[in-house]
Amino acid sequence: MLFCTVAFGGCHSHDNLPAVSTPLSIRSNILTAGMYHSLSVKPDGTLWAWGSNDHGQLGDNTDVDRSQPVQVGTDNDWVAVYAYENTTAAIKRNGSLWTWGGNDNGQLGDNTNVDRSQPVRVGTDNDWVAAAPGASHLGALKSDGSLWAWGSNASGQVGDNTTVDRALPVRVGTDRDWVAVSAGAFHSLALKSDGSLWAWGNNFGGRLGDNTITDRYLPVQVGSDSDWATMSGGYRNSVATKRDGTLWAWGSNSNGELGDGTKTDRHLPVNVGTDNLWRMALDGKFAMAGGIRTDNTLRMVGWNGHGQFGNSTNTDSTGVWIQVGSATDWSLIALGDGHTLGMKTDGTLYGWGFNDFGQVGDNSVVERWVPVPVAFP
Repeated sequence: MLFCTVAFGGCHSHDNLPAVSTPLSIRSNILTAGMYHSLSVKPDGTLWAWGSNDHGQLGDNTDVDRSQPVQVGTDNDWVAVYAYENTTAAIKRNGSLWTWGGNDNGQLGDNTNVDRSQPVRVGTDNDWVAAAPGASHLGALKSDGSLWAWGSNASGQVGDNTTVDRALPVRVGTDRDWVAVSAGAFHSLALKSDGSLWAWGNNFGGRLGDNTITDRYLPVQVGSDSDWATMSGGYRNSVATKRDGTLWAWGSNSNGELGDGTKTDRHLPVNVGTDNLWRMALDGKFAMAGGIRTDNTLRMVGWNGHGQFGNSTNTDSTGVWIQVGSATDWSLIALGDGHTLGMKTDGTLYGWGFNDFGQVGDNSVVERWVPVPVAFP
Protein backbone atom coordinates (compact mmCIF):
# COMPACT_ATOMS: atom_id res chain seq x y z
CA MET A 1 0.00 0.00 0.00
CA LEU A 2 0.95 3.62 -0.54
CA PHE A 3 -0.42 5.66 2.22
CA CYS A 4 -2.29 8.87 2.86
CA THR A 5 -0.36 11.92 4.04
CA VAL A 6 -2.48 15.01 4.56
CA ALA A 7 -1.95 15.68 4.68
CA PHE A 8 -1.46 15.50 3.38
CA GLY A 9 -2.75 16.95 1.50
CA GLY A 10 -2.00 13.83 -0.55
CA CYS A 11 -3.49 10.39 -0.82
CA HIS A 12 -2.52 7.90 -3.36
CA SER A 13 -2.78 4.42 -4.80
CA HIS A 14 -3.49 1.92 -2.04
CA ASP A 15 -3.46 -1.81 -1.55
CA ASN A 16 -3.63 -3.54 1.81
CA LEU A 17 -0.55 -3.38 3.98
CA PRO A 18 1.49 -6.56 4.23
CA ALA A 19 1.59 -8.17 7.64
CA VAL A 20 5.35 -7.64 7.73
CA SER A 21 6.92 -4.87 5.69
CA THR A 22 10.39 -4.11 7.02
CA PRO A 23 12.79 -3.17 5.69
CA LEU A 24 10.55 -0.61 4.07
CA SER A 25 11.17 0.78 0.61
CA ILE A 26 10.35 4.23 -0.74
CA ARG A 27 6.71 4.46 -1.76
CA SER A 28 5.93 6.58 -4.75
CA ASN A 29 3.70 9.52 -3.82
CA ILE A 30 3.19 11.57 -6.96
CA LEU A 31 0.35 13.98 -6.16
CA THR A 32 -0.17 16.29 -3.19
CA ALA A 33 -1.76 19.58 -2.16
CA GLY A 34 -0.87 22.08 0.52
CA MET A 35 -3.26 24.72 1.72
CA TYR A 36 -3.05 26.79 -1.47
CA HIS A 37 -0.36 25.03 -3.51
CA SER A 38 -0.08 21.82 -5.49
CA LEU A 39 2.69 19.48 -6.61
CA SER A 40 3.13 16.43 -8.79
CA VAL A 41 5.94 14.12 -9.83
CA LYS A 42 5.96 13.19 -13.52
CA PRO A 43 6.86 9.70 -14.75
CA ASP A 44 10.28 11.03 -15.81
CA GLY A 45 11.10 11.90 -12.18
CA THR A 46 10.80 15.65 -12.57
CA LEU A 47 8.91 17.60 -9.90
CA TRP A 48 6.40 20.35 -10.67
CA ALA A 49 4.62 22.89 -8.45
CA TRP A 50 1.99 25.62 -8.76
CA GLY A 51 -0.19 27.92 -6.67
CA SER A 52 0.67 30.06 -3.66
CA ASN A 53 4.37 30.72 -3.06
CA ASP A 54 4.48 33.28 -0.27
CA HIS A 55 6.82 31.11 1.83
CA GLY A 56 8.75 29.61 -1.09
CA GLN A 57 6.68 26.42 -0.91
CA LEU A 58 6.87 25.90 -4.68
CA GLY A 59 10.63 25.48 -4.44
CA ASP A 60 11.46 27.50 -7.56
CA ASN A 61 13.71 29.98 -5.70
CA THR A 62 11.08 32.74 -5.79
CA ASP A 63 8.10 33.88 -3.77
CA VAL A 64 5.98 34.41 -6.90
CA ASP A 65 2.63 32.62 -7.17
CA ARG A 66 2.27 30.38 -10.23
CA SER A 67 -1.01 29.63 -12.00
CA GLN A 68 0.46 26.75 -14.01
CA PRO A 69 3.13 24.21 -13.09
CA VAL A 70 6.79 25.22 -12.87
CA GLN A 71 9.60 22.71 -12.51
CA VAL A 72 11.34 22.46 -9.15
CA GLY A 73 15.01 22.64 -10.10
CA THR A 74 16.32 20.38 -12.83
CA ASP A 75 16.66 17.03 -11.06
CA ASN A 76 14.79 14.02 -12.42
CA ASP A 77 15.16 11.60 -9.53
CA TRP A 78 12.17 12.56 -7.38
CA VAL A 79 9.89 9.69 -6.35
CA ALA A 80 7.62 11.13 -3.66
CA VAL A 81 6.24 14.55 -2.70
CA TYR A 82 4.10 15.69 0.23
CA ALA A 83 2.59 19.05 1.24
CA TYR A 84 0.49 20.66 3.95
CA GLU A 85 -0.20 24.31 4.77
CA ASN A 86 2.83 26.13 3.27
CA THR A 87 5.42 23.40 3.74
CA THR A 88 6.63 20.85 1.17
CA ALA A 89 8.72 17.69 1.53
CA ALA A 90 10.00 15.27 -1.08
CA ILE A 91 12.14 12.15 -1.33
CA LYS A 92 14.64 11.30 -4.04
CA ARG A 93 15.36 7.89 -5.50
CA ASN A 94 18.46 7.57 -3.30
CA GLY A 95 16.38 7.90 -0.12
CA SER A 96 17.40 11.46 0.72
CA LEU A 97 14.73 13.75 2.20
CA TRP A 98 14.32 17.37 1.15
CA THR A 99 12.06 20.14 2.49
CA TRP A 100 11.18 23.74 1.61
CA GLY A 101 8.64 26.49 2.31
CA GLY A 102 7.40 27.65 5.68
CA ASN A 103 9.68 26.95 8.63
CA ASP A 104 8.42 29.05 11.53
CA ASN A 105 8.53 26.11 13.95
CA GLY A 106 11.49 24.23 12.53
CA GLN A 107 9.31 21.93 10.43
CA LEU A 108 11.87 21.82 7.62
CA GLY A 109 14.23 19.94 9.94
CA ASP A 110 17.33 21.93 8.96
CA ASN A 111 17.96 23.23 12.51
CA THR A 112 16.65 26.72 11.67
CA ASN A 113 13.31 28.49 11.53
CA VAL A 114 14.14 30.22 8.24
CA ASP A 115 11.79 29.76 5.28
CA ARG A 116 13.40 28.13 2.25
CA SER A 117 12.44 28.77 -1.38
CA GLN A 118 14.54 25.88 -2.69
CA PRO A 119 14.81 22.29 -1.43
CA VAL A 120 17.16 21.83 1.52
CA ARG A 121 18.31 18.39 2.62
CA VAL A 122 17.28 16.98 5.98
CA GLY A 123 20.53 15.66 7.40
CA THR A 124 22.66 13.27 5.37
CA ASP A 125 20.76 9.99 5.71
CA ASN A 126 19.64 8.04 2.65
CA ASP A 127 17.11 5.75 4.31
CA TRP A 128 13.94 7.85 4.31
CA VAL A 129 10.92 6.13 2.78
CA ALA A 130 7.98 8.46 3.56
CA ALA A 131 7.15 11.89 4.98
CA ALA A 132 4.01 13.63 6.20
CA PRO A 133 3.90 17.41 6.76
CA GLY A 134 1.30 18.90 9.08
CA ALA A 135 0.46 22.55 9.57
CA SER A 136 3.83 23.20 11.23
CA HIS A 137 5.28 19.79 12.06
CA LEU A 138 6.46 16.84 10.02
CA GLY A 139 6.63 13.08 10.53
CA ALA A 140 8.74 10.64 8.53
CA LEU A 141 9.63 6.97 8.29
CA LYS A 142 12.97 5.30 7.74
CA SER A 143 13.54 2.00 6.00
CA ASP A 144 14.20 0.24 9.31
CA GLY A 145 10.62 0.96 10.43
CA SER A 146 11.60 3.71 12.85
CA LEU A 147 9.41 6.82 13.14
CA TRP A 148 10.74 10.37 13.36
CA ALA A 149 9.17 13.82 13.76
CA TRP A 150 10.05 17.49 14.16
CA GLY A 151 8.64 21.03 14.13
CA SER A 152 5.86 22.51 16.23
CA ASN A 153 5.11 20.47 19.33
CA ALA A 154 2.73 22.63 21.37
CA SER A 155 0.15 19.84 21.53
CA GLY A 156 2.59 16.94 21.58
CA GLN A 157 2.25 16.27 17.86
CA VAL A 158 5.94 15.38 17.54
CA GLY A 159 5.30 12.46 19.88
CA ASP A 160 8.45 12.66 22.00
CA ASN A 161 6.57 13.12 25.29
CA THR A 162 7.32 16.86 25.42
CA THR A 163 5.81 20.09 24.14
CA VAL A 164 9.17 21.46 23.00
CA ASP A 165 9.47 22.43 19.32
CA ARG A 166 12.12 20.48 17.44
CA ALA A 167 14.15 21.89 14.55
CA LEU A 168 15.88 18.57 13.89
CA PRO A 169 14.37 15.08 13.60
CA VAL A 170 13.74 13.28 16.88
CA ARG A 171 12.77 9.64 17.15
CA VAL A 172 9.26 8.70 18.27
CA GLY A 173 9.83 5.90 20.78
CA THR A 174 12.02 2.91 19.99
CA ASP A 175 9.69 0.69 17.95
CA ARG A 176 10.73 -0.43 14.46
CA ASP A 177 7.41 -1.75 13.20
CA TRP A 178 5.90 1.45 11.81
CA VAL A 179 4.76 1.18 8.19
CA ALA A 180 2.83 4.41 7.43
CA VAL A 181 2.52 7.94 8.82
CA SER A 182 0.13 10.84 8.32
CA ALA A 183 0.03 14.32 9.83
CA GLY A 184 -3.04 16.42 10.43
CA ALA A 185 -2.84 20.10 11.19
CA PHE A 186 -1.92 19.56 14.84
CA HIS A 187 -1.97 15.79 15.32
CA SER A 188 -0.29 12.71 13.90
CA LEU A 189 -1.32 9.18 12.95
CA ALA A 190 0.70 6.09 12.17
CA LEU A 191 0.17 2.44 11.34
CA LYS A 192 2.15 -0.53 12.57
CA SER A 193 2.87 -3.70 10.64
CA ASP A 194 0.33 -5.60 12.78
CA GLY A 195 -2.46 -3.36 11.43
CA SER A 196 -2.88 -1.35 14.63
CA LEU A 197 -3.50 2.41 14.38
CA TRP A 198 -1.94 5.00 16.69
CA ALA A 199 -2.46 8.74 17.22
CA TRP A 200 -1.00 11.63 19.21
CA GLY A 201 -1.04 15.42 19.50
CA ASN A 202 -3.99 17.78 19.68
CA ASN A 203 -7.27 16.04 20.48
CA PHE A 204 -9.85 18.79 19.99
CA GLY A 205 -13.11 17.23 18.84
CA GLY A 206 -11.76 13.75 19.49
CA ARG A 207 -9.54 13.65 16.40
CA LEU A 208 -7.21 11.09 18.05
CA GLY A 209 -10.01 8.55 18.31
CA ASP A 210 -9.16 7.39 21.84
CA ASN A 211 -12.58 8.30 23.29
CA THR A 212 -11.23 11.46 24.97
CA ILE A 213 -10.48 15.05 24.08
CA THR A 214 -7.16 14.96 25.96
CA ASP A 215 -3.99 15.90 24.09
CA ARG A 216 -1.46 13.07 23.90
CA TYR A 217 2.31 13.55 23.88
CA LEU A 218 3.04 9.94 22.98
CA PRO A 219 1.26 7.61 20.56
CA VAL A 220 -1.95 6.04 21.91
CA GLN A 221 -3.72 3.19 20.16
CA VAL A 222 -6.97 3.94 18.36
CA GLY A 223 -9.23 1.21 19.74
CA SER A 224 -7.97 -2.37 19.67
CA ASP A 225 -8.51 -3.38 16.05
CA SER A 226 -5.62 -4.66 13.96
CA ASP A 227 -7.09 -4.47 10.47
CA TRP A 228 -6.49 -0.85 9.51
CA ALA A 229 -5.25 -0.31 5.95
CA THR A 230 -5.03 3.46 5.26
CA MET A 231 -5.44 6.59 7.32
CA SER A 232 -5.30 10.35 6.94
CA GLY A 233 -5.20 13.24 9.40
CA GLY A 234 -7.11 16.36 8.47
CA TYR A 235 -7.44 19.80 9.97
CA ARG A 236 -9.82 18.80 12.75
CA ASN A 237 -10.49 15.11 12.29
CA SER A 238 -9.23 11.80 10.91
CA VAL A 239 -10.40 9.19 8.42
CA ALA A 240 -9.24 5.65 7.77
CA THR A 241 -10.10 2.53 5.84
CA LYS A 242 -9.91 -1.05 7.02
CA ARG A 243 -8.62 -4.03 5.08
CA ASP A 244 -12.19 -5.07 4.34
CA GLY A 245 -12.76 -1.79 2.45
CA THR A 246 -14.96 -0.13 5.08
CA LEU A 247 -14.58 3.59 5.80
CA TRP A 248 -14.25 5.10 9.28
CA ALA A 249 -14.03 8.68 10.57
CA TRP A 250 -13.75 10.57 13.85
CA GLY A 251 -13.16 14.04 15.29
CA SER A 252 -14.83 17.37 14.59
CA ASN A 253 -17.95 17.15 12.43
CA SER A 254 -19.37 20.68 12.35
CA ASN A 255 -19.79 20.60 8.56
CA GLY A 256 -20.78 16.96 8.31
CA GLU A 257 -17.31 16.15 7.01
CA LEU A 258 -17.20 12.78 8.76
CA GLY A 259 -19.83 11.60 6.33
CA ASP A 260 -21.95 9.80 8.92
CA GLY A 261 -25.10 11.82 8.26
CA THR A 262 -24.72 14.02 11.36
CA LYS A 263 -22.90 17.11 12.59
CA THR A 264 -21.94 15.39 15.85
CA ASP A 265 -18.28 15.19 16.87
CA ARG A 266 -17.03 11.63 17.27
CA HIS A 267 -14.40 10.64 19.82
CA LEU A 268 -14.13 7.09 18.50
CA PRO A 269 -14.06 5.84 14.91
CA VAL A 270 -17.54 5.48 13.41
CA ASN A 271 -18.29 3.37 10.37
CA VAL A 272 -19.32 5.64 7.51
CA GLY A 273 -22.14 3.83 5.76
CA THR A 274 -22.38 0.09 5.48
CA ASP A 275 -20.50 -0.73 2.30
CA ASN A 276 -16.94 -1.97 1.87
CA LEU A 277 -16.10 -0.33 -1.43
CA TRP A 278 -13.50 2.22 -0.35
CA ARG A 279 -9.89 1.95 -1.43
CA MET A 280 -8.68 5.34 -0.22
CA ALA A 281 -10.00 8.26 1.78
CA LEU A 282 -8.51 11.45 3.15
CA ASP A 283 -9.43 14.61 4.99
CA GLY A 284 -9.04 18.02 3.45
CA LYS A 285 -7.40 20.99 5.08
CA PHE A 286 -10.70 22.31 6.39
CA ALA A 287 -14.07 20.65 6.97
CA MET A 288 -14.20 18.34 3.98
CA ALA A 289 -13.15 14.85 2.98
CA GLY A 290 -12.70 12.95 -0.24
CA GLY A 291 -12.22 9.37 -1.30
CA ILE A 292 -12.00 6.96 -4.21
CA ARG A 293 -14.04 3.79 -4.28
CA THR A 294 -13.18 0.43 -5.78
CA ASP A 295 -15.13 1.36 -8.92
CA ASN A 296 -12.72 4.31 -9.40
CA THR A 297 -15.41 6.91 -8.75
CA LEU A 298 -14.44 9.99 -6.77
CA ARG A 299 -16.59 11.12 -3.80
CA MET A 300 -16.62 14.25 -1.61
CA VAL A 301 -18.40 15.29 1.58
CA GLY A 302 -18.63 18.30 3.92
CA TRP A 303 -17.77 21.87 2.96
CA ASN A 304 -18.03 22.89 -0.71
CA GLY A 305 -17.79 26.67 -0.53
CA HIS A 306 -15.43 26.98 -3.50
CA GLY A 307 -16.81 24.24 -5.71
CA GLN A 308 -14.14 21.79 -4.57
CA PHE A 309 -16.61 18.91 -4.94
CA GLY A 310 -16.42 19.38 -8.70
CA ASN A 311 -20.17 18.87 -9.12
CA SER A 312 -20.96 22.31 -10.63
CA THR A 313 -22.21 23.75 -7.31
CA ASN A 314 -20.82 25.30 -4.15
CA THR A 315 -23.44 23.64 -1.93
CA ASP A 316 -22.21 21.81 1.18
CA SER A 317 -23.15 18.19 1.75
CA THR A 318 -23.69 17.20 5.37
CA GLY A 319 -22.92 13.54 5.75
CA VAL A 320 -23.84 12.55 2.18
CA TRP A 321 -20.99 11.62 -0.14
CA ILE A 322 -21.30 13.38 -3.50
CA GLN A 323 -19.89 11.80 -6.66
CA VAL A 324 -17.65 14.00 -8.82
CA GLY A 325 -19.18 13.67 -12.26
CA SER A 326 -19.72 10.26 -13.81
CA ALA A 327 -16.10 9.30 -14.49
CA THR A 328 -14.99 5.84 -13.37
CA ASP A 329 -11.28 6.22 -14.05
CA TRP A 330 -9.94 8.22 -11.10
CA SER A 331 -6.76 6.83 -9.58
CA LEU A 332 -5.42 9.51 -7.19
CA ILE A 333 -6.81 12.40 -5.19
CA ALA A 334 -5.30 15.25 -3.15
CA LEU A 335 -7.18 17.91 -1.19
CA GLY A 336 -6.10 21.45 -0.35
CA ASP A 337 -7.99 24.10 1.59
CA GLY A 338 -10.78 24.61 -0.92
CA HIS A 339 -9.24 23.00 -3.98
CA THR A 340 -9.00 19.41 -5.19
CA LEU A 341 -6.61 17.56 -7.47
CA GLY A 342 -7.43 14.31 -9.20
CA MET A 343 -5.44 12.04 -11.47
CA LYS A 344 -7.02 9.58 -13.86
CA THR A 345 -5.79 6.11 -14.69
CA ASP A 346 -4.21 7.38 -17.92
CA GLY A 347 -2.07 9.84 -15.94
CA THR A 348 -3.96 13.01 -16.88
CA LEU A 349 -4.24 15.51 -14.04
CA TYR A 350 -7.19 17.76 -13.18
CA GLY A 351 -7.83 20.52 -10.65
CA TRP A 352 -10.90 22.37 -9.39
CA GLY A 353 -12.20 24.59 -6.60
CA PHE A 354 -10.58 27.64 -5.00
CA ASN A 355 -8.05 29.19 -7.38
CA ASP A 356 -7.08 32.65 -6.12
CA PHE A 357 -3.40 31.70 -6.16
CA GLY A 358 -3.46 29.51 -9.26
CA GLN A 359 -3.53 26.30 -7.24
CA VAL A 360 -5.89 24.61 -9.72
CA GLY A 361 -3.10 24.91 -12.27
CA ASP A 362 -5.11 25.84 -15.39
CA ASN A 363 -3.16 29.08 -15.99
CA SER A 364 -5.92 31.20 -14.45
CA VAL A 365 -7.06 32.45 -11.06
CA VAL A 366 -10.72 31.70 -11.81
CA GLU A 367 -12.59 29.47 -9.39
CA ARG A 368 -13.56 26.17 -11.04
CA TRP A 369 -16.61 24.13 -10.01
CA VAL A 370 -15.87 21.21 -12.31
CA PRO A 371 -12.54 19.46 -13.02
CA VAL A 372 -10.31 21.23 -15.57
CA PRO A 373 -7.00 19.94 -16.96
CA VAL A 374 -3.80 21.13 -15.28
CA ALA A 375 -1.93 23.18 -17.90
CA PHE A 376 1.60 21.79 -17.91
CA PRO A 377 3.86 23.85 -20.17
